[in-house]
Amino acid sequence: MIDESTSVANVQSLILYVRVTFNGKICTYFLGLMPLSKATAAAIHEELNNFLTTVGFTEAVLHAQVVGFCSDGASCMIGQFGGVSTLLKDKCPLFKTFHCMANRLELAVKTAVDTVMLRLC
Repeated sequence: MIDESTSVANVQSLILYVRVTFNGKICTYFLGLMPLSKATAAAIHEELNNFLTTVGFTEAVLHAQVVGFCSDGASCMIGQFGGVSTLLKDKCPLFKTFHCMANRLELAVKTAVDTVMLRLC
């Protein structure tokens, strides 16, 4: 799971989590917070690959064991022609891309609130 954010100091970062099975239970672990030079799909893909290699995810591990990718619905992240998930599919052919449910809920609530506010005003 990854998400990009920009701080109030205008620093772009990427937060990474990994979800694994451990002793028969599904566990989610914070993997890291990495600064981004650019928030483009190509730049995120390159820096993500470098980070994963640094923390021990070899090409063989990525190819054989990574089965899912979850992020917000931004085209930069999950776009079918040039998003980060599409670029990663070469190294991780088994995985499926997911739009984060928490993000979808947030978008739905925002739409509902905006609709109600428009009707009240």
